Amino acid sequence: MEFRKNTVKTALAIRDCDGKSDKQVALLKELIQNGTESDLTNLNNGDGVPLSANLNLILRGVRADKVKVFTSATKPLLLPFYFRYKGDDADQANTFTMMFKTGDDMRQDQLVLQLFSIMDRVLKDVNLDCKFTIYDLIAFTTDDGLLPFVPDSETITAILREHKGIGAYLKSHAKDDDDYERILNNYISSCAGYCTATYLLGIGDRHLENLMITKDGMFFHIDFGFIFGKEPNSSK
Repeated sequence: MEFRKNTVKTALAIRDCDGKSDKQVALLKELIQNGTESDLTNLNNGDGVPLSANLNLILRGVRADKVKVFTSATKPLLLPFYFRYKGDDADQANTFTMMFKTGDDMRQDQLVLQLFSIMDRVLKDVNLDCKFTIYDLIAFTTDDGLLPFVPDSETITAILREHKGIGAYLKSHAKDDDDYERILNNYISSCAGYCTATYLLGIGDRHLENLMITKDGMFFHIDFGFIFGKEPNSSK
């Protein structure tokens, strides 16, 4: 698939780029807008590419000014796509954001998400709802894949930069005191669930760029390239 080929070339160029995140983001924007990977802005010559996890959703092209590079070991790319639904003549007003990873076997991420889903069902069977955030992903090969970015979520890095604290972030999205209590309960429950699950699975490479919180207070993890006690640059 031409889309995958171009995205892999872009991701590898970013991984080879020395320097801080701002430099990597600038290079990513340049590659998408002006470089050999410019096809990413106009997928399949404008006809778009159907998303295999949801064939009714047609990805039309990357919105280059909103891309981002995560600081995880494999440098995942955050790619907001213009999109439309099958049968529609016009794109949706918003974007559909996905994360592309290369250098990891995404089947491993898929395994972790399936284990989270099982834990979620087991806990709910005994009336414990730990507010797990379960999402689908697409493993293109054993070395790369694409997964949806959970709507209305931010990394803890971004939250601390803008709001100076998690409590302030949660309060900023509450309509009133009762709504704040609901959001706070979501945060507490999801923190408890993910702390337990990630400990049991030995999830590694944890930092504030792969810990996420939604506006509803749902805390969750992304990027599971290191599990069962392994860490980047570890010989274990």
